[in-house]
Amino acid sequence: MKTKTLPKRLEAVEAFLSRLEKAKALLREGRVEPLGGSLYLVQGSRPYLVDLEEASCTCPDWGRGHACKHLVAAYLHEKEKKPKERRVEVRV
Repeated sequence: MKTKTLPKRLEAVEAFLSRLEKAKALLREGRVEPLGGSLYLVQGSRPYLVDLEEASCTCPDWGRGHACKHLVAAYLHEKEKKPKERRVEVRV
């Protein structure tokens, strides 16, 4: 029986979801350190510098053109810092 392979786009989604889970783990483990402005130091197998403004990371995975787990972890950290919008319904 032949196994069906995922189309390229689904493979990319699967790869990103894997990176997302790893990014969440980095965040939970306290391995994401804001340096000020848009810069973060994210401790993976070694420390990597992430710049959210440039959407860049010094890791090899980002160098291959992927949205690396370090960049995603820094983004999640930044997102957590911002106060969540609250919607208030006003009835007249």
